[in-house]
Amino acid sequence: MRDEIAARLAAVRQAVADAARRAGRDPAAVRIVAVTKTLPPAAVAAALAAGLADIGENYVQEALAKRAAVAGAASWHLIGGLQRNKVRAAVGLFDRVHTVDSAPLAAALAAEAAPARPEASRPHFRVLRELRNRAQTRLGVELPHLSMGMSDDFPVAVEEGATFLRLGRALFGGRGPGASRPGSSVGGEGT
Repeated sequence: MRDEIAARLAAVRQAVADAARRAGRDPAAVRIVAVTKTLPPAAVAAALAAGLADIGENYVQEALAKRAAVAGAASWHLIGGLQRNKVRAAVGLFDRVHTVDSAPLAAALAAEAAPARPEASRPHFRVLRELRNRAQTRLGVELPHLSMGMSDDFPVAVEEGATFLRLGRALFGGRGPGASRPGSSVGGEGT
């Protein structure tokens, strides 16, 4: 199965490269998501062994079973519809959700994804600090400030060198559905 997938993948990559070049695009900017809906875990393992890194599933339960059965690093994508009662499971299982079809679903995903994940920001904060340090050296000027970190991850930002923190909810509490910006026709006056 792996060799068959590898041969097909090579043909698809060549077609992607040709199309990208015709459009003046970098072929490396296009990622292929292997859709394994209704296929067994062995198909996922074969796709990963063939060099694919992105796996797409339509259903939370099917992805849960496959992810448990397959070893190997992959980025998992939910490409099928998502019911709000499965948001918690989806956030814990998928790296990306392609099918956000309503504002309430987007809000539920954001609310579930935000808590208990500040460590996920650490590598990004570290890269920003290192970039600032290299810029200081190259430019020969002091760049004393780093503005990074928000209400959910500010302690990690401080540990990685932040000098400015952008805090809203940590100071003022959550914004309800009536929150608005001045001049906006939605919600009440002020927040």
